[in-house]
Amino acid sequence: MRCGCAPVHLRVSASGAGDDISWIRRTRIDGDDWGGLEVPLGEESESYLIRVFSAGALLREAVVSGTNWQYSAVMQAEDGLTGPYDLAVAQVSATYGPGAFAHLAVV
Repeated sequence: MRCGCAPVHLRVSASGAGDDISWIRRTRIDGDDWGGLEVPLGEESESYLIRVFSAGALLREAVVSGTNWQYSAVMQAEDGLTGPYDLAVAQVSATYGPGAFAHLAVV
């Protein structure tokens, strides 16, 4: 069974260099086996689409290959960000494109 499930446990922690964002991936296929330490990826490669919004406007979009990303202070300044923002993260399939997005409001 294939799942377009959103990543889980989306978190942000502030550091001196910006905001460190992390999440836990979910499997897209054969995720019912609880015997292993990690569920199978279910894709040819691991890839995530990250979107940053402020007041509903898309400020930045990035594609990464791991389960973390830093929205640096430099990026935030380039984007003109001065307050709260919203994050959206989706796992990307080579076949189907982005799956469901996990969302988090960063204040």
